Amino acid sequence: MTKEHTKKCYKWCKARKDWGVEEWKRYIWSDECSVELGSEQRREWVFRTPAQKWEKDFIQPYKKGKGVTLMIWGAFSAERRSELIFMLGDLESKRGGVTSAVYLEVLENQLPTLWEPGLVFMQDNTSIHTAKVITNWFKEKGIEVVE
Repeated sequence: MTKEHTKKCYKWCKARKDWGVEEWKRYIWSDECSVELGSEQRREWVFRTPAQKWEKDFIQPYKKGKGVTLMIWGAFSAERRSELIFMLGDLESKRGGVTSAVYLEVLENQLPTLWEPGLVFMQDNTSIHTAKVITNWFKEKGIEVVE
C-alpha cells in the first residue's frame, strides 16, 4: 500500500468508527486471495510489536517462483455469503492470469445471490476491479461501490 492509500483507508475507517450494526449491515465485503505452490517454500520469522506490523523494515518480500497459482474469490455481508469461487486464468490474456473478464463473470454469477437495493459493494482497487468494463457493469446494474 502506498502512503496515500494508507491515509485514505485510515480516514475512511476513522469516519466510521462510531457506526453500529445497522450501518455495517449495508455493506458487502469482497476480496481475492492468491495461493501459490512454488519452488521457493521457506519459513522465516519476523519479531515485531503490533505497532510495527506494516513497517517496511518488518516485511520480508520474496520472489515468487513459477509454481502452481490459484486465485480464490469470496464475499460476505451481515446476512449472506458467497460461495468460494476459483478464478481460473484467462487463456486469451497475455500472461494467462485473472483478468477483468474473469472477474466480471464472477460478479455476474455471484452478486445476484448477495446484492439487493440499498447495499454497498466493497472491493479493493486492483486493476481488474477498476477496469472500465467492471465500473460500467456496476453502473448499469445500479450497484453502489465504495470508492
